[in-house]
Order: sequence, then structure tokens, then C-alpha cells
Amino acid sequence: MGLKGVMHIAGMSGLHKVIAQTKTGFVAESLIDKKRFAVSSTQRVSMLEDISVFTTGEDVKLAEVFKKMQGMNQDSLSLDKDADGATTMNYFSKILPDFDKDRVYASDIKK
Repeated sequence: MGLKGVMHIAGMSGLHKVIAQTKTGFVAESLIDKKRFAVSSTQRVSMLEDISVFTTGEDVKLAEVFKKMQGMNQDSLSLDKDADGATTMNYFSKILPDFDKDRVYASDIKK
């Protein structure tokens, strides 16, 4: 599946996809457990296709970052979910060496 229709909903863990539109928002489905729920139009939602990563040059779409990850040796892509900020930043520099270290935070990478 591509990133079209995939989103992150503030305050909720995991990723979700849009299933249907409602009068007051839409219905989303968790990509993890397939549970469906209503999302209000007032909730903060970030569509993954709209997210870019700051670099020292032109910003890079998240989809491009995922493609780079796919082309890499999977053994070099393991990161403990409890890794500290420096470890997380070092990990991400293997994927996107020119990411802007002043505007990209370890917490963003973990998300």
C-alpha cells in the first residue's frame, strides 16, 4: 500500500487509513488491528503523503525516505524503540545523511 489515505491521528498510536467520509469527519481503520472508529473533523490529522523531512537542501517527501529504507540492508535499520536521542539521530543519518539536524528532532524520527 502507498501512503495515499494513510494518516497519523494526534493522541493515537499507530497509523490509520481513511475508510469513509461522514457528516462530521470520517471513519478510519487501524493498520495494526483493523479496528474502525469515527474521527471528528476537529481532531488533528497528518496525512503521510503530505509529510516531508527537512534537509540541508530541498525537503524530502516521507515516501522517498521509505523508498531509501527499502533499498538498504535491513540489518542496518534496526533501532530499539527506547533508544536515546543521539542513537536515534545517528540511525536516521544512515537513511538520510543530509537531514537538517537543527529542525528534525529525535521524537519526530521515532514517530
